Amino acid sequence: MKKSSVIYIPAFLASCSFVSLSVAAESAVEPQERIKGGVFTLSDDSDKAAPSLSKALDDVLANSDADAAQPADPHERVLSVNSIVQQVLKQNSQVIYADIQRQVSAEKVNYESGVYQSEFFSNLNYSDAHTQRTAQEKLSSTTAGNLNVLDETNTSFSAGVRKLFTTGGEATISFDTVEKDNNIIPYSYTYADRPERDSEFTSAVRLQLTQPLLKGLNNVEIESRIRRAELEVNIVEAQYQQQLLKIVSQSLSLYWQLYKATRFLEIRNLAVENAEKMVVDIEKRIKSGKEPESALVDAKSELLKRKVALASARQVQNEVSYQISTLVNDDSDNLSMARYVLKSGPNQAPFELSGSFEEYYQRVYAIWPNAKILQQNIAIQDEEIRVAQDSGLPTLDLELGYSTSNLARESNTGDAFDSEYPTWNVGLSFSMPIGHNQRANAQKSMAMLKQEQHKQDLRAVEVSLKNDLRARLYQVNTTYQEMNTLKENINILEDLYLSEVRKFNLGYGNIKDIYLREDTLNLERQRHIDGVIKYELAKVSLSLADGSLLNM
Repeated sequence: MKKSSVIYIPAFLASCSFVSLSVAAESAVEPQERIKGGVFTLSDDSDKAAPSLSKALDDVLANSDADAAQPADPHERVLSVNSIVQQVLKQNSQVIYADIQRQVSAEKVNYESGVYQSEFFSNLNYSDAHTQRTAQEKLSSTTAGNLNVLDETNTSFSAGVRKLFTTGGEATISFDTVEKDNNIIPYSYTYADRPERDSEFTSAVRLQLTQPLLKGLNNVEIESRIRRAELEVNIVEAQYQQQLLKIVSQSLSLYWQLYKATRFLEIRNLAVENAEKMVVDIEKRIKSGKEPESALVDAKSELLKRKVALASARQVQNEVSYQISTLVNDDSDNLSMARYVLKSGPNQAPFELSGSFEEYYQRVYAIWPNAKILQQNIAIQDEEIRVAQDSGLPTLDLELGYSTSNLARESNTGDAFDSEYPTWNVGLSFSMPIGHNQRANAQKSMAMLKQEQHKQDLRAVEVSLKNDLRARLYQVNTTYQEMNTLKENINILEDLYLSEVRKFNLGYGNIKDIYLREDTLNLERQRHIDGVIKYELAKVSLSLADGSLLNM
């Protein structure tokens, strides 16, 4: 009787659906090998060397990524490296918050610059007085000395425009008019029939200019506030870039973790399928007297262990999926129904650094957000020093004024612009602290100390960045070598596994040895997948370190 020649697909072959895997494996084995129902069936000539399955596995891994791009289940969500980054940048709450913060900082520049906006002002007052006149008031009035009571109303109105200049000066142009009505005015004029009350109107046009000559010249304090607001915009922009790098790095890390969890789950799933087929086959072999009853117990025990491992792998995949849903701000009612289908696969090509390391470092340093933030903070302290130096100067202000006026018995505001009655004034205003300006000196010292702190931080960032780049480059190289070494070891373990299967098919092998070989092979395949993901994560870490992550 012909010996049974059933060979079970090792679980390490998992990378896509079982059917597509079987087809790929069929094309990889020799013509006398064939696949039936997802198992390898070899001819009795099993002493021939079995071909390596690595190439078939690589093809399946590639094809599974293409198949995943067309999900049939409405609950499936296609994810690729680009799509997860786009979703995160569009939907992540931290990114949205950081973007709003950029807008806030930009508005602060407008707020500080608004101090130079011209200002219109106006004032209207009315007063009514009925008071006794003093002896001095009576003596000073030659025509109304006999009046004991002043009965008067005043209505005044003023309006003008005030403007602050970048020189530190302020100019004001205004128009003032006053209507005065009382019982003394009639005595100032000749009336045939003297009325009890009469009115007179006064109007004037005034131009006033104040210009600091020492402290406040060129509006150092205001210009410094505007400049600091602009520097803070640059800081917030750099912080925004930091946030984007952090979130994109996190999203890519989760993507590759989900990729690894999915591949591990498929490996465990196929391991269970293989164990189930092994149980069926053992039952047949027991009936034909080829295996003892204890072999079935061992097979069922192995099946239970693999089901436990499958449940654990499924839990890991769910945890990573939930983390991705949180990162993209997905509040679906039933996240357990959402299944991510991964479109992008790992790029196992070697990483090559263009140019020398020093050139690479200089390019990275020029765009590195931490360095930009510290440079802007140093510039902010420069502004603080300028303000402190300005506040330490004495105050010396030049004041210039010019006005025209008109007095009439009836309202005629146009006459106020006549230059027949002009008034000029010029003056200087001076003040200074007695002794040293303690506040200004302390402000300057604090700014200089803070600036030195930022400079020390900047030097530390330069060293840290250079060392971090070296470490990340080394990590990329070592993980690439580790990945290739694991791949070579898989080829060796494949041969050992197939050799054990041939021995079993010839009747002198032990089923426990097959389990052991398969488990060893499964573990190495998982280590290889883990090595591939470590290589991808190492490249993500490098892109995070050199700031090129957003250019991917």
